[in-house]
Parts: sequence; structure tokens; C-alpha cells
Amino acid sequence: MSFIPGHTSEEIIAEYNKRFREPITRPRLKGYMSTHKIHPGLPYGYRKGKKPENTKPIGHEYIKDGYVMVKTEETPYGSNYKPKHRVLWEEANGPVPEGCILMFLDGNKQNCALENIELVTREELGIMIRLNLRSEFAEITKTGILIARVIAAMEKKRRNGSQWKKRKR
Repeated sequence: MSFIPGHTSEEIIAEYNKRFREPITRPRLKGYMSTHKIHPGLPYGYRKGKKPENTKPIGHEYIKDGYVMVKTEETPYGSNYKPKHRVLWEEANGPVPEGCILMFLDGNKQNCALENIELVTREELGIMIRLNLRSEFAEITKTGILIARVIAAMEKKRRNGSQWKKRKR
């Protein structure tokens, strides 16, 4: 087995099968090398500070589930990708408040222009879905958001027991 150092498993198997009558399989070779504590001596993994050749630069974009994802930072445990529309919104307006989401006015998840993104509450989105107030046209969707906000305000007043109570007959 003096052939092993510096060769891949495929090369070792091919050489073994050429020299001997009984062919060896990959699992059998792995077992033999493990039992006899033989290591082929090939470099594997990456040394500290070295990055793989296919590492993408910050700003790299790709599509995931219809959303444009952008690489925002390099971490020790891999890359950190965020939705592009969220990155653009946070650069212009600050962080998205809790209980709110970003909505594409024209319904196109890949149109990340700030004019196409609107901040709505989950309650407003639920009303819009329930009443079918979303459209592929941005202006119609904006009108739907206004309607949803009016309805949400009315429901909030009704829940708080204001003057919207039923009249006695």
C-alpha cells in the first residue's frame, strides 16, 4: 500500500484493481484505511483565513422563492443574505417596526424599487386579503391599503367599546 499517499480514493481503487484479481470497493477501501490508520495525505478543507474559490462578494444577488436576496456581510460561519427589498427599505426608513411587514404594491417580488414597497400592519394585510383589495396595479393597491386602514380603525374603535355600540329598539 505504498501507492496510497497523495492519491484520491478513485486512483487507489483503480490501481488496486489493476494489480490484484479480487476488485476492491470504495467502502472496503475506506474500512481498510480506517483500520490501519492510513491517511492519503491529500489537503482537504480550508486553512484558517483562506476562502473557497466560489465565495461570492458582498452585494451578490440571487433569487430565492421569488425574492431577490442580497449578500450583506461575511460571517465566520458563512454568508449572510437578506431580502433586497428589506435592505433598501431599512437604508431609507430605518428598521421595520414589530407587527409590520413590507408589501409589494404591484405584487412583483422582484421589483424592489422603493416606490413599489409599502409598510403595512399584519392586521391591514389580513383585511386586504379578506376583502381582495390587492391588485397588480400599484395605485389600486394603495387605495386598498387606505380602505384597509379605515376598516382597521373602525374595528379597533368597536373593540374598545366606543360610541359604535348597537342602538336599542
